[in-house]
Amino acid sequence: MKKFLLYLVGLLALLAFAACGTDDDPVFFISAIPDQDLTRVHAAMDELASVLSEATGLNVQHRGVTDYAAVVSGFAREEIHLAWFGGLTGVQGRAQLPNSVAVAQRYEDTGFTSVFIAGAHTDIHTMADFAGYSFTFASESSTSGHLMPRYYLMQWGITPEDDFAGHVGYSGSHSRVIELVQNGTFDGGALNDIIWHRYVDEGNIDYDRIRFISYTPEFYNYNFSMSPRANIDATFGNGSFDAIVDALMNVDIANNPLLHPFFVSEGFIPTNNGNYHDIEEVARMLGLI
Repeated sequence: MKKFLLYLVGLLALLAFAACGTDDDPVFFISAIPDQDLTRVHAAMDELASVLSEATGLNVQHRGVTDYAAVVSGFAREEIHLAWFGGLTGVQGRAQLPNSVAVAQRYEDTGFTSVFIAGAHTDIHTMADFAGYSFTFASESSTSGHLMPRYYLMQWGITPEDDFAGHVGYSGSHSRVIELVQNGTFDGGALNDIIWHRYVDEGNIDYDRIRFISYTPEFYNYNFSMSPRANIDATFGNGSFDAIVDALMNVDIANNPLLHPFFVSEGFIPTNNGNYHDIEEVARMLGLI
């Protein structure tokens, strides 16, 4: 038994060492904020790691997390080299890692909107009607599920903590907002338009229990942000930063059955930090940075 335990300990140590890579074969870690069902998130990011590995020759692996803050902190410590962020988490992550950059987004992220929904049992038909009802956002760190909906609610004269009934909810994900409004746990909620339309297209909206109310104005949102170029090239070899960016630009999301349900797009386009200046300004105004 003692020999077996020693063998087991040694095997686990070897596996842990292998997962971290070696100096000769360092691991390029990618991750994503868990804004959807975790099964869908992990399937997509595992597949993307495989696609990027094949395209670049680098040892790319997915580092799964269970909350938004873990992606931000992992990126800041460069334990995650490429992160799929929302607009707010991207601003937060890049603020903690000087010279890190937003490198890719979907075309849809150039004109993103949030959706306000309400239970069909309520008398909510316009934005002003939300006052006096219970309400849930998605994650507190979500751009399209909290930051921008909160900002526009305030522009429309509604202060969530003062005007909603009971405590303001934070469901943790966009998908969960739909579930909580549809089952009557909350009277209203906000989430991103892509996930809303995916539920609509898949026939998963019960219009006897839920209704669409409004869109927000457009804003920039999701993006892939990467560790500083100098750090990436020093760790993974000269040209590695550009190789990853080029590989992202050539990912065929539309025809990949694991990537499309998560990203819901044709592919990626270039972006830059300046596109998220407005989100940073709103986040600072609301005290989220």
